[in-house]
Amino acid sequence: TDGGKTWAPTVPVNFDVHEVRAHRSQPIVAAAAAVGLCVSNDGGLTWDVMKDGLEATDSTESLAVAFLQNEVLFSVQDGGAFAERSQVWRWIIGGKHIEQVREGLPRWLVGKIDTNHIAANDKQAAILDGGGNLWLSKEGSTGWKQIAADLPDAYGVALSDRSLSL
Repeated sequence: TDGGKTWAPTVPVNFDVHEVRAHRSQPIVAAAAAVGLCVSNDGGLTWDVMKDGLEATDSTESLAVAFLQNEVLFSVQDGGAFAERSQVWRWIIGGKHIEQVREGLPRWLVGKIDTNHIAANDKQAAILDGGGNLWLSKEGSTGWKQIAADLPDAYGVALSDRSLSL
């Protein structure tokens, strides 16, 4: 509000935000947090927490988030920081609900999907799970294929603006 001279919290500290991303061309901000997916349509002044349906996982804790053109992908860990398994969920921008991403992904991925372990461009996404398995979507958040396994010491994943072939 004042060109960055002062800062103020936008969400309560107990939301425990892990990663924040802004959409490339829309005025939407998303945050992966302990309370679920937090979404703001006004630059962070107000936030909606999207977690309906996550109760089935025994945890709403999200560590990673990424934007495709029309959807947001975010991780959900089963067991928090020391999770043995995780899932990827999506929110279609403008929609009212979130849903688990499957279309080629197993119901549970290995270990946690940590901060910087989901990457996306407008056309496709990549996921790196806690077991060092790398997954790439064919288009949007569909048609997933595992393209690498047991990657040692992998600390994140990135995608260029171009689509990759499977």
